[in-house]
Amino acid sequence: MARFNTFYLVVFGVGVVLWYMTTVFQHEVTSFYGIAQTKETEVSRNYELYIDEIYVAPGENVKKGQKLFDISRVRSEEKLVGEDFRIARLRAEELSWSQTKNNDIRAIESEREIRINDLNNRILELTNELSRKKSLLEGLSSITVGSSDFKPLENRISALKEEKRLVMKSYDDRIAAVSSELDSNKNPYTSQIAGLKAEKRFYDNTKVITEEILAPLDGTIGALNCKVGENAQSFKALLTIYEPNPNLIIGYVQEDLKIKITEQDSFYIYSQDRSTSYVGSVVRQGSRVVAIPGRFNKVPETVIYGTEINIEIPSDNVFMQGQKVILELRSKSEINESSTDTEQASKLSY
Repeated sequence: MARFNTFYLVVFGVGVVLWYMTTVFQHEVTSFYGIAQTKETEVSRNYELYIDEIYVAPGENVKKGQKLFDISRVRSEEKLVGEDFRIARLRAEELSWSQTKNNDIRAIESEREIRINDLNNRILELTNELSRKKSLLEGLSSITVGSSDFKPLENRISALKEEKRLVMKSYDDRIAAVSSELDSNKNPYTSQIAGLKAEKRFYDNTKVITEEILAPLDGTIGALNCKVGENAQSFKALLTIYEPNPNLIIGYVQEDLKIKITEQDSFYIYSQDRSTSYVGSVVRQGSRVVAIPGRFNKVPETVIYGTEINIEIPSDNVFMQGQKVILELRSKSEINESSTDTEQASKLSY
């Protein structure tokens, strides 16, 4: 009987030890460091500019719409030279086109002159023939001459004169049509040249444009990358603005730290003195091993490697941009207990 009781006592003791070890392991917390970061916005322009005045300094809080810079925008001389080149090219094309039209007119006039001279010669020949016939017949007293005897020649002369009139009108119409194309209102190059001249005048008048650059959002000035009197290249980041409160924690998991993290996990985020804490959720995991910043190493000169994780935290936190924080993985049991408490509270609300 004593042996039986001792056996059960040993079994009970082993069970207690296993329970204790399981409980301790379940509550074992894995911790490492991270950095609190906010979203940074770069302020730049897509053109070259000159810094006339700067109204903010690094670390200064600004409101959306607050003036950051006075700048001057200087237009490129290449643009003005390009306009002059295009105008000169169009003028050359216009001159060539005008010469072609004038040549067309001269060709029509030459053709008209040939046709009219031919008709005039034929009319003159018939007129002379009619005069000879009249003179000849009038000298013969024995022959009675009537007007009908000259009618065929007179009709031919009249027909040639009408043809001449119609030919003259036809050529005059063709010349008028070509001449009208030379009119400035119908010249295809006139409007293009006028438009380029107007554009060139605009560029000349606005060669130097003064502008203001305003803050695109509420935030704090980070890096100021320019100075008064500087010529800044296009797309250069003049300054950065970061949001007032960090909303993201960048954590670095050492490669020899044997923990498995998923995007369903959550962390406690502590300040270094552990006086402040928040709960954050994993939103992204790095897909490659990177060098961990030296500020996380006891010996900064030593390079250690790990993977990066991004943890989202409430935006109303009190962390500062770039602040070093402690990350502790929440155990599954804590998450389950929190879920159970939430479910019970929701049931009690009905």
